[in-house]
Amino acid sequence: LDKFVADTNILDAGTISQLVIDGPLYDSTVVIPDTVIHEIHRQVDEGRDIGEAGLTELETLHDLDQAGLITLDIADTSAEPTSQDNVDVDHTIINIARKRDIPICSDDETLLRIAQLLGVTSFQLKQELSQPKQLVEHILAKEGELPIFELGKLIGDRRSELVPTPNEVVNE
Repeated sequence: LDKFVADTNILDAGTISQLVIDGPLYDSTVVIPDTVIHEIHRQVDEGRDIGEAGLTELETLHDLDQAGLITLDIADTSAEPTSQDNVDVDHTIINIARKRDIPICSDDETLLRIAQLLGVTSFQLKQELSQPKQLVEHILAKEGELPIFELGKLIGDRRSELVPTPNEVVNE
């Protein structure tokens, strides 16, 4: 993929930076709507670890952009309707992809199907298989060293924040 619009869930999972490092997305242009950044901001404000993971991914993508490995394009959507509703964020992603004639990359099966119905090319990116590892790393970064049983309890309490893993990966 040379250029694509990224959905929140692949940012939360750290998928893009991993695929840049592994090679398939090296030298790509990653378009991130500012509404996606607002959604991640909301997740962080709600104290959700998945939001912290998304913010970390944004910082990593910024660093990859600064290193010349990708081009990071933050799309201004001030003309688009705004809401805390995921459907509005999804429609904003579809509209940007349509206007720029570029594909969407997501792991949201509904978004991918709607995009296809509307004639927008979309790809399902496999979310990083190490999401539980990411969750453990975020907990340890926040809490410090813990006895294993306490760590297990915290992981169990935050398990709902993990995003289900998909079936496909883009390898272009």
